[in-house]
Amino acid sequence: MTSPILQVTTTSGQVLPVLGDAQGRVLVAGGNVGPTGPAGATGATGAAGTAGATGATGATGATGAAGSDASILATSTYQVAALGIGQAAGTGTELDLAGRYAQTSIAVTALDIDCSLGNYYTKTITESSTFTFSNIPASRSYSFTLCVTHDGGTITWPASVKWSKDTAPILTTYKKHKFMFVTNDGGGVFYAAALVDFTY
Repeated sequence: MTSPILQVTTTSGQVLPVLGDAQGRVLVAGGNVGPTGPAGATGATGAAGTAGATGATGATGATGAAGSDASILATSTYQVAALGIGQAAGTGTELDLAGRYAQTSIAVTALDIDCSLGNYYTKTITESSTFTFSNIPASRSYSFTLCVTHDGGTITWPASVKWSKDTAPILTTYKKHKFMFVTNDGGGVFYAAALVDFTY
């Protein structure tokens, strides 16, 4: 290392010697550490992480409202509000039907016609039998049909049954008979008609 050949003054006013070495290189003695350089550019975004697990299934939603009854034809005439179904007598006004009307056929187990069950009854008799009528709608008109398979015996009717000319029909055994009964006073009187002696 040689003696200083010149000096330099820094921007801060510090005087530093300039030296030369045996290889002819110029060296400047070290000064104070300079200020920190500006931050480098932001690095590239890393790869996306693995997706998290699927969350739990939410609660079932409320049941939707019931749809309209598709069995009612667009051309049908009906009055739901005016019928008074299930209400006291006299509440309803009328019922118009477009299409068939069907009802259950009720097999009579003993000899009592329970009028609360319907309007069409069947019974097979093999010996003399006395029919009774019960649960007749009070103060209203009511009618029913009784189909009898007559395999033996005679039939006795309640005193409230009235036949045309006050004469009950003559029946033949081993035939079917149909009896129609109508009352308009809660069963005080049942007006009766018969279609008898059908082959089966």
